[in-house]
Amino acid sequence: MRRTGGGSPTSCPDGGQSRGGWDSWRRFFCVLISTRPRFNGVSRSGFDRPSMSSSDVVQGSRIMTGENERFRPIETAPEWSHEVFDTCAELAELLERHSYRFARTMPGAPHSYTLKRTWPVEDEFVEALRKMRAVERIEEFFRGFWYRRFNANGYKYWTMGANLDHILINRAIHAPAFDPYAAVCDTYDLAIHEGESDVERSRRVYESLKIEPRTEILDIGCGTGTLVDFRFRDIDPERYVGIDPSRGMLGVFGDKHPEFRDRLIRTPLEDYWPKPGQKFDLVVALFGVPSHFGEPGLLSGKVQWLLKPGGTAVLMYNGRKPEDIDFYRQLGTKVRGSDGVPVNDEFWTERQDDDTDWLTVVGSKP
Repeated sequence: MRRTGGGSPTSCPDGGQSRGGWDSWRRFFCVLISTRPRFNGVSRSGFDRPSMSSSDVVQGSRIMTGENERFRPIETAPEWSHEVFDTCAELAELLERHSYRFARTMPGAPHSYTLKRTWPVEDEFVEALRKMRAVERIEEFFRGFWYRRFNANGYKYWTMGANLDHILINRAIHAPAFDPYAAVCDTYDLAIHEGESDVERSRRVYESLKIEPRTEILDIGCGTGTLVDFRFRDIDPERYVGIDPSRGMLGVFGDKHPEFRDRLIRTPLEDYWPKPGQKFDLVVALFGVPSHFGEPGLLSGKVQWLLKPGGTAVLMYNGRKPEDIDFYRQLGTKVRGSDGVPVNDEFWTERQDDDTDWLTVVGSKP
């Protein structure tokens, strides 16, 4: 015998009517769907972004409007520029300078925190918060609740809310949950050097790089350390930095060259911030590493920011995609003034190689 509830019928947004039992659940979901927020605009990450107005007020972990409260997922990111890069480097240095304590009360979400009162100069804590507000990302983490996050050198830092009177900043390891290279890292070197022609190609590329003992090097996507394998005698570990998002690949690198282990950082280029003012003579991203970046503009801009005057960058794309070629050719075009005289020199130039499997672009900073 079917169980039914009493009472008058209840209307749902689809025009239907329902009574107790299963119909009560149906009514609940009808109400839930009808009260979901509607958004305008789309963020760069593909999440819905609401259109903000002066009547919107940030309050706690929700966003309030002049009329009523409604949940709204947000995702924002700064417009990248050399000034923003400078701010990020200064902020990373501030955050890394201080000690952190493990949050024992939240074992399900392992992270650490630093307290404002433990900073020798509390004004520096406020300065860190101000810089975070300028460059952080604002992301939803649960049904309209949001937090502010800044990624730096393998860690993520965040606060809950926008105000500047916070007493703590949280920190946790920031790394992909799945490392696709972990399964192949032990045999990676053999896999990419199956034949003599593969070894010769690597030797040709690495030996073409102008490296001296005093050369400051940033190796983007350093992997298992093949650059160091081929140019070991020319590279000073204290003047080398290797970054890669794969723990497995960096582990192999460190096992092969223990003296370089402290110079390796598990982070993608987007989240790498050197000490303020630290620049490099040579920045390389070789053998397809740049192809992992979705936006060549960010890669190009950050690489130029990382170079010293007179420094050189070498990028090798996997394949010769027309969109990549067009992007760098456009950047390489000299800008001319009203009198027709070039006002700045080209940065990127395409280097033609016999190997058509790669698009190689080289940049030199005046």
